[in-house]
Amino acid sequence: MHSALNQQIVEVRQALGAADPSIGFLAPPSTRQAFPEMVPASYQEFLRAADGMVGGVVMLFESEGLSAQQSAAKQLPGGASRWFCFGAVEDYPLVMDRRNGSVHLAPLEGDFDEENSLGDLDYFLATSVFGEEYADFVLDPESDPWYQLIRTVLAH
Repeated sequence: MHSALNQQIVEVRQALGAADPSIGFLAPPSTRQAFPEMVPASYQEFLRAADGMVGGVVMLFESEGLSAQQSAAKQLPGGASRWFCFGAVEDYPLVMDRRNGSVHLAPLEGDFDEENSLGDLDYFLATSVFGEEYADFVLDPESDPWYQLIRTVLAH
């Protein structure tokens, strides 16, 4: 995880400390010495910075119980050996391609477009969770408390 993303996490954690708890939650870093082999290295890095989070409509799973969250990955082409489910945007599973690290929103029904990526995990976190592109996930970003918090943090 690049240092700018680590800094974003620190700044968002500080802003959340003074904010309404319903806006979101950024867990403390994981204290685990090792993670199950099924957890991609990039997500392990995130868990070492924040062991899960809820930010507006985005939820990223904590290290405890990750294996129980893999049902969406099993439904995709290549199954859980190719895909790793690490969170959700509303009800849509967030999955990572184990081959190249690309992040995807999995559809609840219909075809899955493997070409439609949200970038690698660091890019996704920096832009779609802690950045302006989070606005793409909500109908009215101007009334979304997480988006407002992120904009305040980015303005500093």
